[in-house]
Amino acid sequence: MMMPTTESEQADCEVDSRIPCKYGVQCYQKNLAHLNKYKHPPKSAKRQCGMQPGPSKKLKVDKGSSLNKISLDNKNRISNENKETNEEKGEVSNSSKTMQINNEETIIKNKQEKISPSASEDESEYENEENTTVKTFDPKLFIKAKFLVTMPNDFYDFWESCKELKPTNPCDAFKDVGLKLVGAYDVLAGNFKHRKKSSKEYLRHWRYYYDPPEVQTVLKGDDSTGYHIAYFYDSPDEPPSFLVSNHGMKDEELEKIGDPFKKMHVRRLLAYIKSKAEKFKFNMSSQSLKIKERESKVVAKTFNKVGLVVPYNKKTQLGYRELAISDKELMTLLNKLEMASPEQKAKYLSDLQPVLTYANIAIDECDFGTGVKLGWELLYHGIDSLNSTILQFLSNSYKYLNREAFTKIAEAHLSQRKKGCDLSIL
Repeated sequence: MMMPTTESEQADCEVDSRIPCKYGVQCYQKNLAHLNKYKHPPKSAKRQCGMQPGPSKKLKVDKGSSLNKISLDNKNRISNENKETNEEKGEVSNSSKTMQINNEETIIKNKQEKISPSASEDESEYENEENTTVKTFDPKLFIKAKFLVTMPNDFYDFWESCKELKPTNPCDAFKDVGLKLVGAYDVLAGNFKHRKKSSKEYLRHWRYYYDPPEVQTVLKGDDSTGYHIAYFYDSPDEPPSFLVSNHGMKDEELEKIGDPFKKMHVRRLLAYIKSKAEKFKFNMSSQSLKIKERESKVVAKTFNKVGLVVPYNKKTQLGYRELAISDKELMTLLNKLEMASPEQKAKYLSDLQPVLTYANIAIDECDFGTGVKLGWELLYHGIDSLNSTILQFLSNSYKYLNREAFTKIAEAHLSQRKKGCDLSIL
């Protein structure tokens, strides 16, 4: 006889303010951190569906793997989740039960179905600075709305300094040393007035091929190397952690910097910037206090050299776990995949599949940083056929880290990921 859900149980469930567990009555999770964090249906609701809690079965792990807490139940739930996600987003066929990467042809099809924006979608998102009157227009609010991050005070102080150097065109204040103000500075320069641009276009504005969602470019240099300087954000709701520089046409590494002009040896400009730094209390050290403080929070090294910072509980070891293979092994595997012939690619994609499965299980068990780490590493390597896979891991992880703005940036970027330096939407 089925036991009905009591009114008191149902009422308690409805007023519970916690995030609902995505598995609902099918959840077999025994992890106390998971049970405390997410809301679950009453036990009587599980009995109505014929669900009975069962013992967790350990999944056999290949010798040498550092992951020893993967359960068979978790693997089955991940398969169900990926099926639902893929059916909603059109990544794979309706009959697919899990994310399988069998060959490059399938992945390319997934990528096109998943992240190719429709013309009607972009057109429906058109918003225009022209619609805002001069009296009410607030550039800070406009930048936050379009780029989804808040620029720090020194961003605006630097703009005022550039206006003093070149009042007629502040964006070219450092043209003599090969630098141009770009990105959100185009808003301050009025370059978006009377231009219709979709929200996704703003998110792609001056976004280089290897840039992770956490990066916002504000200065561009030599196009032959793709040199650019950007703010790096660990969270879209917090101020940027520091500035980074990158040669987008040469490598994918992000160099943490304090003073972007320090290595240029241009005395007049350097003296001017230093004088302004004293006035506005800019930190000119390449190892600023903020950078040093962040180093203590890094939970994992990354290919781009920035390091990963996510919430991590050292006592429970919850928030991040290592990938199924070492960084060196992952880089070797991706190199082989990139250079493989069409006949060989199926084998290397098959070798990559367990890494993806383990990372999915890590996300399910609240180690959300693992998904960000894997997404970053795949983005760093630059295999276009893996763009949809990158987006899946980043979006799933950002959702639970409350960094949804980064998901929107990743979606816009990966839908039209572009090499080269012709990256302005103006």
